Amino acid sequence: MELHEAVTHLERLPHEAYVLQSKPRLGNDFRQWHGAVMETLRQIDGQDSRERRDFEQISFEFPPEILQGGAERLRSELQQHGIDLPESFTIPQDEYYQKSLREAAELLFSLISILRAR
Repeated sequence: MELHEAVTHLERLPHEAYVLQSKPRLGNDFRQWHGAVMETLRQIDGQDSRERRDFEQISFEFPPEILQGGAERLRSELQQHGIDLPESFTIPQDEYYQKSLREAAELLFSLISILRAR
């Protein structure tokens, strides 16, 4: 992929990350965006590029085992004080998801700057 074409592809992706913050977490729009980022990074520097690995390291949701463990500890602590949580209780992840989208956008903006300097 030509350098100018790579920058053009990348320029729209960070802005889309900010738009995703107002959409359902990990929905179809997110999956399409994530796939587009991965494919663009692959085309620019290859399948095993550092930039692609850095992007893959961004987690957009808590691992389920951490969420389950946290909910169980909270439930146990509250039960000691006579408070029962409903079975439908969940730990909100929206703020974590939005923070991850901002982190991804920053990574993409920095990559754009690096590519422009080449």
